[in-house]
Amino acid sequence: MSQAGSYNSGNTPPIQDLEYVSAYLTADTAGVTGDGTNVVVRCNATISTPTLTGYNTATGTFTAPENGIYSVSSAWTLRGLDVTNTSMNVVFGFAGTGPDVGNGGYATYALNPVAIMTGGFLRGSASATFVMNAGDVVNLQIQVNNGATKNVMISIGVGVPPGFSPGGTWFKIVKIG
Repeated sequence: MSQAGSYNSGNTPPIQDLEYVSAYLTADTAGVTGDGTNVVVRCNATISTPTLTGYNTATGTFTAPENGIYSVSSAWTLRGLDVTNTSMNVVFGFAGTGPDVGNGGYATYALNPVAIMTGGFLRGSASATFVMNAGDVVNLQIQVNNGATKNVMISIGVGVPPGFSPGGTWFKIVKIG
């Protein structure tokens, strides 16, 4: 423990020195999947340290500003699921030249082959750590399958006021090395 009260095990920067960007939804995005459409989640608001601002709200993609190790985490809330939606995938999709880019995606969550939900909402979360080169990109993708229509919305959460998203859908990247 340092005199300032932050823990430092040697090579790890103190918590308050970590660079991060946190993106979140401030409004539901209705009717985006359910029929097998793969959707890149486009969070429309961000909070970040001044040095790590690479999240693009228009595309839903984070671009690594420099080589490093990045911790990626997310939580998501889906509403509008019905008995026809019998499988889904949640993926951290990425592209670039880093050693962890490999197959173009990292599956974080999959449900199959029963009805996911008959009403209400479904909430999940995922995290992973990637070695990324400058210019590599990562995003959060959700695909709900087997419905006839795009009946599923990506939500800020149930009972969550606009602009407040701890219970809703968010995507966070922290540079840890």
